[in-house]
Amino acid sequence: MDPKLPALDPVVIPSISHRPFRCEGKGLTYRNRSRESINDPKTWLKPDKRLKTAFKRAKDWWRAQLLLYGLDAGKSTAKVEELTTMLTTAVKEGLQGPSQKIIDLENELNTKFRVQNAEARDKKYLTLETEESRVEFYPMRFWRERFPSKGKRKKDDMVTLTVRSQSMHRVKTAAESLGLSAFNTSRYSLDIGTNMFSKLVVGTDRGAVLQLKAQMEEKWKKQKDEAARLVRQEKEEAARLERQAREAKAQKLAAQFGPGQGTLKDVVGEWHVQSHAISDQWPQFGTDFEMCIYFHIMENDCDHSDEERSYYSGSDANRSAEFDGTELIWANFKMGVVSGVLHASEHLPPIASFPCGPIPFAWRGRESGEGEIQVDTDGRTNRGTVTFLGPTQLNGELKSSDGNFKFEGYKTSSAPRNKAPEEWHELDYRRWNEECVKANPALGLVNRRSSDLILVLVELKDFYSAVIQTTFSPTPREP
Repeated sequence: MDPKLPALDPVVIPSISHRPFRCEGKGLTYRNRSRESINDPKTWLKPDKRLKTAFKRAKDWWRAQLLLYGLDAGKSTAKVEELTTMLTTAVKEGLQGPSQKIIDLENELNTKFRVQNAEARDKKYLTLETEESRVEFYPMRFWRERFPSKGKRKKDDMVTLTVRSQSMHRVKTAAESLGLSAFNTSRYSLDIGTNMFSKLVVGTDRGAVLQLKAQMEEKWKKQKDEAARLVRQEKEEAARLERQAREAKAQKLAAQFGPGQGTLKDVVGEWHVQSHAISDQWPQFGTDFEMCIYFHIMENDCDHSDEERSYYSGSDANRSAEFDGTELIWANFKMGVVSGVLHASEHLPPIASFPCGPIPFAWRGRESGEGEIQVDTDGRTNRGTVTFLGPTQLNGELKSSDGNFKFEGYKTSSAPRNKAPEEWHELDYRRWNEECVKANPALGLVNRRSSDLILVLVELKDFYSAVIQTTFSPTPREP
């Protein structure tokens, strides 16, 4: 290629045609296929006998190689086998490269394309108004004009530009090829629409460029920290106002009850809850949590997994009493890292006085991060207790596989607006098992087998309980 020809990039015009070829300034192509190096056909068409598969290419590829080497490609209807034979024969007869006719045509079209492209490129360059648009469009020309030859360059001359991230490498490479120092800031970026921009510092002195880059990053860091401080301040102020309103409601509710007044039914409503243990371990979830407390009838024993039923059944009599349709204390909660539903595992009449508790409860929930269901799978987790110090104050402890977390709270409303006891069924053992299968098939298989085994053991337990009851129960006498 003639070194006096204009540079090829950036290309701004379409390819030029010379049937059956096209040219984009870097050789001829036939149907978007370029000429392979002569060494490649020689290797491919004389494969090692140990190769199990023959060299295969599409029909257009074979025709392209014949034409681009200046060989006769036969009729357009020629089959792949015929084209392969033609090229193989030419290689065996000593084909060393393209014909002189092809070389001359290639040089002619390359020159024509590059000249026309340079004219169109320069014309478009002059229409661009900003330095950023010019440097991204034609970086080499921009840097040559901005920083003349070394003898005329000013010491410590620098320029700072905002460049799109997808153009940064090309723009930097062009500057560095001219002996300039170019560094983009690692922290200063702008997200505008669908494009990400970064600041680029280019100059003649490396030390001065690095110093300016560091100053820009430090300034950006201060601006970012200040913006974050203002956002944090706004959030804190909003939280303070919300807390004041919440505490005012709580004081108004507490004023309705004198010392020792109220019964357990008065705990129904919305509660504000805090847990320093949870907030310290997962600070990203904040410190203000919620709990909606209400009374609800447990429909039947089927609401529990087999493991949970075994936990509650201190005796058959107590077990039947706990799930005979009696109202129990229920609550839906949002405790930062986990949200779910709980219910008391001990019956207390709504007329019970204060302090009341500790009342044991069971709970089910979902993690706030990955959304994994938290359900008691071994009869030892998902427990807790709650104590009502009065109709508007409580404290308790939530026990889980991640640890035990104490909490405290006060009542903010007498209307249980967020009650949803149906979550207990939506977060059952079978749903947990199904999600385990979906997330981890191998683990899910183990869980399915464990579930089946548990069901069998429960059935055996019920069977032998019935046998024992029948065997040892006194037989009624006939009249």
